[in-house]
Amino acid sequence: MSENLNNGKVLKTRMVPFRSLALYMIIWGAGVVLFHEVTLWILIGEETFLSGLHLIPEIIFGLGSGLVAYGLLARQTVKIEQLKAALQESEEKFSEYIEDTQDARVRERNLTKRIFDESEQRYSSLFNTHPDLVFSCDLNGNFIEANATCVRVSGYSLDEALHQSFNQFIAPQDQQRVQDHFKLAVQGEAQNYRCWIVHRDGHHILLEVTNIPILVDDMIVGIYGIAKDITEEVHVQEEFAETKELLQSFFSSTTDAIYLIDNQGIVRKVNGAFEEIYGWSAEEIVGQPFQNLVPSERKDELGMLNHQLDKVGHLTDYETVRMRKDGSVFDVSITVSVIRDAHGNRVALAGIGRDITERKQAEATLREIEVRYRLIMDNTSDIIALYDSEFIIQYVSPRVKGIFGLTAEDYVGINNFDHIHPDDYDTMMDSLEELYATREPVRREFRQRHALGHYVWLDVQIMPVIDVKNDVIGLVVIARDNTERRRTEELLRKSDKLAVVGQLAAGVAHEIRNPLTSIKGFAQLMKNRLHDYNHYIEIMLSELDRIEFIMNEFLVLAKPQAVKFVKTDVHELLSDILALLETQAIINNVQIVTEFAENLPTITCETNRLKQVFINVMKNAIEAMPDGGTLRITTEQGGNELVRIRVMDDGCGIHPDRIPKLGEPFYTTKERGTGLGLMVSYKIIKDHQGDIRFKSLLGEGTSVEVELPVTQDSKNVLTVGDVG
Repeated sequence: MSENLNNGKVLKTRMVPFRSLALYMIIWGAGVVLFHEVTLWILIGEETFLSGLHLIPEIIFGLGSGLVAYGLLARQTVKIEQLKAALQESEEKFSEYIEDTQDARVRERNLTKRIFDESEQRYSSLFNTHPDLVFSCDLNGNFIEANATCVRVSGYSLDEALHQSFNQFIAPQDQQRVQDHFKLAVQGEAQNYRCWIVHRDGHHILLEVTNIPILVDDMIVGIYGIAKDITEEVHVQEEFAETKELLQSFFSSTTDAIYLIDNQGIVRKVNGAFEEIYGWSAEEIVGQPFQNLVPSERKDELGMLNHQLDKVGHLTDYETVRMRKDGSVFDVSITVSVIRDAHGNRVALAGIGRDITERKQAEATLREIEVRYRLIMDNTSDIIALYDSEFIIQYVSPRVKGIFGLTAEDYVGINNFDHIHPDDYDTMMDSLEELYATREPVRREFRQRHALGHYVWLDVQIMPVIDVKNDVIGLVVIARDNTERRRTEELLRKSDKLAVVGQLAAGVAHEIRNPLTSIKGFAQLMKNRLHDYNHYIEIMLSELDRIEFIMNEFLVLAKPQAVKFVKTDVHELLSDILALLETQAIINNVQIVTEFAENLPTITCETNRLKQVFINVMKNAIEAMPDGGTLRITTEQGGNELVRIRVMDDGCGIHPDRIPKLGEPFYTTKERGTGLGLMVSYKIIKDHQGDIRFKSLLGEGTSVEVELPVTQDSKNVLTVGDVG
């Protein structure tokens, strides 16, 4: 039969023979199954094509649908529209079934994939970011996997380590033991052990290793390993153990008392030295209040010390007094530190006590000795100085001010060797070299500059300060002002010269005077008779007068003469002298200027002898100005007991080296001088208990200063010519 599906007309149909039922069902079912399988392959993938999960239902469905179609055709009562509707309904139901099955399978696959991905990520995260070494090996011990920590700790890259045996990374001394542990892990026993591995650069690393068997279907297919680098930890533990041992040794063997006190002030631990120093055994004092060791008068001190410990956390070398078990007290130096917990809270005090009784006694003795020596050093008439190894003054006694015009503070901290006279410097340096070479004291005389510029003679003894290595680490210098002694020696030397001159003068005067008188008389007689030779006779008489003058000077030295001291006006005396020298001054183009002080007191003197001094000084001044100049004479009162007269010229001056020699017998700066004039002048001023001083600058002139007392002590008045 047939039917027009477009216009709804019934088509003509024909009956299907019964005998072809089986063949019809098979062909129909195969077509349905093939159609649906192709549809599924196109829609959801070829892996589902002919899948065993839905093939059987599809075959049954195809055969069933073939049977239904055959039955409808066999009865010739079913129209094509009914068959089409049935097929369409069957198709729709089958499509719904396929869609439901497809969605369920997709959801199942997505869920399975998500669970797998999450597991993979968790494993990867745990494996790669684990702070310890994580690795896996096959049953032969070859690395399969290793995380980044393995690379960082060992120094080897993954390419260098994977598929390599772990044994080549193990330190030789541990290789056999590690292999034994690995075999036990392969047999199913988890292993935990320590071993040393060799870093790529050669140093050794200590690992704590755990080996775990990998099971798949109840079979061991490999070994997981987890290892931790404990090198530093073990090193710290060893150091801690060593430190603990050292601290325990120190605690037990130190000679200082060590004790621990809790926050309630109870003694918790003491060492052996504590027992010896305080007299308490550990059993007796542990558990007792620490204040039992503090004298009653020092109880308030504990509160103050606790307050300081809370404030700064420690107390260092605090000196106090503590009490022994027998009640005796002793000096102690304590150091206390606060012990805190992890939160910074104070939990205990650690104290160290040192018996300083002997030290305190020694310090008291040293202070007493120091006071005594300081008293001696500060009041001795000598200078005592201490120098360090750099020749810097560390101490100098106060006597230095009286000798050099500077205080001790001015000298401390400086090197005063540049104050030594240039002529004596090399000698002093040679002396120091000798001292350093022999380690023996040296004694020298040298000159050192005064604050006012002049030099002072010193008699110096220098002693080395030597340490235990026999090195010189400083100097002790004892210096005595030798200026006055040298001046006295110089005066004695001059006195000896004067004595010799006096003895010589006495002999010369006795031997020459009488012949000289005869010669002078005959020369005068010849002058009156031999007029043609008067010129020569005048020269002879002039020379004889000169010889007589020298003899008279000798007699002043040789024969003491009684003198009479009378009160004299200094201005009148100087005016008489200037009147005598005025003519000579005019001849030499010298102008005389006087500056006399008013109300100058009279002096007691022997007028003629004093005139002789000033005539000598003024004549020398005039002769020092051959080209003319100014002679200035001034007077002033020096206090209540002195009159000071100065004679100043504008002459050539005197070299500084020659000034100290002025007044010595036969020493003169003039070509025709005898060297006796100043010697006699010095003697006359000395007899008047005065002083005469010379100051001079080359090219600028000379100043002679004479000081005379206003009154003379009759007991001290000497006769002119007295020698020694």
